[in-house]
Amino acid sequence: MVIAVDSPPIVLLAELPHILGVGRENAMTGATLAARFGHRSDRAVRLAIRQLIDEGLPVASETTAPAGFFIANTQEEVDTYAKALRARLVEDAKRR
Repeated sequence: MVIAVDSPPIVLLAELPHILGVGRENAMTGATLAARFGHRSDRAVRLAIRQLIDEGLPVASETTAPAGFFIANTQEEVDTYAKALRARLVEDAKRR
């Protein structure tokens, strides 16, 4: 197996799906997740989450309380997250 330089640690990829909270009410910040794995930065966590999403795990995030990452548990959570992503894309496009 070839691991890219920016790949998250294999342990993180294996354990993160079991540690992420299910449902928005159980969201955990990137900093909290990083600390649980002994990382000072949440970069590895974010890379792992991106890879897990690419593999089909419905990881969502929220910027308002309770803020953080979570496994979407309902269609409403998926729809809310998709709407937020679209809004971020529009705002980003306006700034460019």
